Amino acid sequence: MADRIRGGAVLIDRDGARPNGGRKLRSRKRAKGLTILNNRSIPDAQRRTEFRNFLTGLTDLPRIALFTLGPARRTATPAQIDAFVDAFRNYAVAVYESRLKAYADRRCE
Repeated sequence: MADRIRGGAVLIDRDGARPNGGRKLRSRKRAKGLTILNNRSIPDAQRRTEFRNFLTGLTDLPRIALFTLGPARRTATPAQIDAFVDAFRNYAVAVYESRLKAYADRRCE
């Protein structure tokens, strides 16, 4: 269910791939992420939007954010929780984008 990339970042598959299976599926997903980031034929803002959509479709960022919030969730207001989830989503996308940029112009096999 999880796939590690350099730097300890973890992608959690939403499709429920078995931990010991789905290697080709995860490889295709990594390749798609790299393809988006390496696509210089589109404006930077569009490329970042496409990567954000790709990553948010691949992972359950709201659930991960709520887990990260931990016990503080019990005393937070709904507006505070929403603000945290949004901030966490922006952070996670930025981290994955920067980590995957280290692989720019490489093929994913």
